[in-house]
Amino acid sequence: MWMGSNPPNSRAFGSHQLAYILVSLEQIITQKDLPGVQQPPSKTLIMPIFAHDFNLYYIRRLLDASWLINGMEFNVATTGSSIKFDLWRQSSAVDEGNEKDYRVTGTYVANSLSQHRDASGLIPPNKGPGESLFLDMPYPDFKKFVLKHIDEACVQEPLLTTVRDLFAQMYAKGQIMSDATQEGVASIQLFSVPGILIMFSLLTVGCLVGRCQGFKSRTHEQSDADDGSDEM
Repeated sequence: MWMGSNPPNSRAFGSHQLAYILVSLEQIITQKDLPGVQQPPSKTLIMPIFAHDFNLYYIRRLLDASWLINGMEFNVATTGSSIKFDLWRQSSAVDEGNEKDYRVTGTYVANSLSQHRDASGLIPPNKGPGESLFLDMPYPDFKKFVLKHIDEACVQEPLLTTVRDLFAQMYAKGQIMSDATQEGVASIQLFSVPGILIMFSLLTVGCLVGRCQGFKSRTHEQSDADDGSDEM
C-alpha cells in the first residue's frame, strides 16, 4: 500500500476526495451552495465518507501528514480507522463568513491492537479509540495547501468549477496559470530528471560492461585459436 500510494497515484486517486472535503468546509463558512457537493449549506455539518484504507493513504500523502497510534506501526491505516477533519471558529469572531477566523484540525482515529484483539467496546465505561492529531492550521493556509497539492486534471465537474473559482480568488489575475505551471514543472523536474539520469547512467555502464565482456570473450577465443594453430 505504501508503494501504491506514491505521489502520482495519490494525486490521481485522492485529488477529487480531498477537493470535496475542502469545498465542504468552504460551504460551511460561506453558507452558499457550491457546485460539486451534495449536501446543502449547514453550520453544524457532520458528514461521514466511507472509503477504502487506500483512500486514507492518498489523503495522508497529499497532506504530507504523519500519525501514530499506540501499538501500531508509524503511518499505518488499520482496519476500521478513519480521518476526522474539524472546522473551528474563534469564539471572539464577529463575522461568521470571515475565513480568517477559522481553523482546521485533522485527526487519525483507530483502535489499538489490544482493542482489536479483545473486540472491546469503544464507548464509556470502555476506553475510546486512539487519536493522533496530524494537522492544525488556519483555514486559509489549509485551503492554499490543498489547492496547491491536488491535481485539477483529476477533479471531475462540477466540483472542478468550484476548485478553479477558489484558486482564482486566491491568486491575482494573470498569476494563476504561471504560478501553477512553475510549481508543477519544478516538481516534475525534481523527480523525473534524476531518474532519467540514473537510468541513462545505468544503461551506459551496462553497455560498456557488455562491450568489455564481449571484447574479452572474443580475445580469449582468438587466443585459444592461435594456440591451436601453433600446436598443429
